[in-house]
Amino acid sequence: MNSVTVTFQEILSSQKWKGIIGVNLALGFLLWLDYLTDYSLAGTIPDILFPPIVAIVGFISLLVSKDAPSRTKRLLSRLSCLPSLIGGGLYVTVAILLFIPPFTLGTMFTITEIAGENLIQQAVSPNGSRVAEVYFRGVGAYSGGNGRIYVRVKYLLFPFVERDVYYLRVSYADENTADYLSWRDNDTLYIPEKQQEVKVGTVRTEIPAVLAIPVWLFRFLAEFEEEQRTNLVLTAPVRDVPAYPGIITHDQSQFDERRNTLFRSFNIPNHNPDEIAEWYENALNQPPWSVVRVNRHYDRIYKNLLITEYCIQAQRDEGDGQKRVYYFELMGQPDNSVHVNIGTPDPITDTCLRYSKQP
Repeated sequence: MNSVTVTFQEILSSQKWKGIIGVNLALGFLLWLDYLTDYSLAGTIPDILFPPIVAIVGFISLLVSKDAPSRTKRLLSRLSCLPSLIGGGLYVTVAILLFIPPFTLGTMFTITEIAGENLIQQAVSPNGSRVAEVYFRGVGAYSGGNGRIYVRVKYLLFPFVERDVYYLRVSYADENTADYLSWRDNDTLYIPEKQQEVKVGTVRTEIPAVLAIPVWLFRFLAEFEEEQRTNLVLTAPVRDVPAYPGIITHDQSQFDERRNTLFRSFNIPNHNPDEIAEWYENALNQPPWSVVRVNRHYDRIYKNLLITEYCIQAQRDEGDGQKRVYYFELMGQPDNSVHVNIGTPDPITDTCLRYSKQP
């Protein structure tokens, strides 16, 4: 009886480890099939949740593998976890990176788009074997058109998977568009908006997004760093001005290529425009600086409050008879702070624009 019990336990133990190995290999295969081809789980949310779930299953299996009854089963269990852990781990890592500044805002926009995704059309192929589904994501005013278009094709016999066959970043369709595409034949879609035919085929290979996105992120950061260095060089004139000795916040400088103007802006808390104007008038009357003119006016901009604004036009002697004109715009704020703009060779806002053309 005891030998029978031991044999039964061994069978159960063997089935358990075969199950762990089989599940991880199957999940890893499906995940990398998703990454390397245009196949994915049906629906946007399942496709988003599947990789981290696979990573969790792989991680738990890896922890359990230490209790395998033999060295061989322990090694096979750990190896079977690798596709799940690598694929799911890369996905989770990329997702975390996308929430780190300066990518956070773009990621939040994407999440908003996904949350507002609408299925606007379903079109069955002539032979009834496949259905093309058209999804619309509104993007708001920050991009051209009305939104983005995603076309996915399902096999009616396998409704739990789909293929991503077409994507249009800028589309003039909307939530009410019900005839975005049509089937030309059993393997060809026609997109009237682009007057384009799309061959569906059976499968297409793709570069995994979990590899492409990190490359794009590092490239973006490298370009961003280079732009920052270039910006520091270009904006040196507006940063090399008399510095107010108090606390300043939100300090930024930029070159406006369209207007060919350098500008700098910042806030000075717990002060009023009269105090800041007096300080700048004194500072800008010291060589190599000289004040050209000072204008003061009021704007009714907040709950019927009269807000004081100053425009101080100054020039700096650059040597060799060259002088550079600067405009200092001082604008009082309702929170008892002063917003300062510094522009050269032109002013930034109407605070100084209204005076810049005066003789």
